[in-house]
Amino acid sequence: MRLDPWSEQGYLLRARLHGARKEWREALVDLEEAVRRRPDYGTSYYWRAMVLIELEQWDAALADFDEALRR
Repeated sequence: MRLDPWSEQGYLLRARLHGARKEWREALVDLEEAVRRRPDYGTSYYWRAMVLIELEQWDAALADFDEALRR
């Protein structure tokens, strides 16, 4: 099975792996790409919010949680 190279799923998976290693900046880069590739997918916003909390970017995290609820 191959992943669609334009899909957000690969970026989401890699971001979660970075998160498991506490590599927050790298996770954020992948999550930003996931959001860019599929802005209608609320799960990407949720995981980005979780990473933003780890980076103590409270306002941005809250905005992403709100966006996740809208999607």
